Amino acid sequence: MRDPTAAVFTGPSLSIEEAQELLELPALVLPPIQRGDLALLPDTVRVVLILDGVFHSDQAVSPREVLLALRDGIQVLGASSMGALRAAELEPFGMVGIGEVYDGYRAGELQSDADVALLFDPDSKRALTEPVVNVMHMMECARDEGVIDDELAKCAVAVARRLYFGELTYSRLFLRLRDEGVGEQLEQLTVFVENRQADEDLKRKDALAAVRVLNKVRAGLAAPGA
Repeated sequence: MRDPTAAVFTGPSLSIEEAQELLELPALVLPPIQRGDLALLPDTVRVVLILDGVFHSDQAVSPREVLLALRDGIQVLGASSMGALRAAELEPFGMVGIGEVYDGYRAGELQSDADVALLFDPDSKRALTEPVVNVMHMMECARDEGVIDDELAKCAVAVARRLYFGELTYSRLFLRLRDEGVGEQLEQLTVFVENRQADEDLKRKDALAAVRVLNKVRAGLAAPGA
């Protein structure tokens, strides 16, 4: 591969293999970002896309690290998960946000990292639980298509927020809803989720949109030393 001009940090939102296939410029495709990773990138990298990152520990990439990269002339894009959160925080300083998750943070509908956090396999980086933001999107889709009413949609999101992110799955969510006496619409909701879960993965949708944006900016990347 030629010297990379871009770097993408991904994992649960979009697999490393799929990102590599979709990218149209020489890029490093790396696991979820953690503290210190930006400083280790080669000097040829002039644009960074952050999708996934480590949460809930002192290893999370800090806003200061992103600010330092921006100060050094690196274009930083964010979407889907950690990237969307940091982009909403750092938009005034030049970080570019992409997608619905970013829009949710910017509008205040999403407010903490708990809304996008999930548990993933450390080897495959495959998601093992469901983030709250995906549940929110799924309930909106089910409500808009008449599968459930607004009351159940709001109740499901509230229950999802109460569950620890490492335990949030649709099966566990439906059990909790049944325990709370919500049963009348659960059967049709269960079928709807089974049929639409892959298509309505909001973090994945945003990741794909962000990769398309990254491919479009490739023409504006200066050659090393230019």
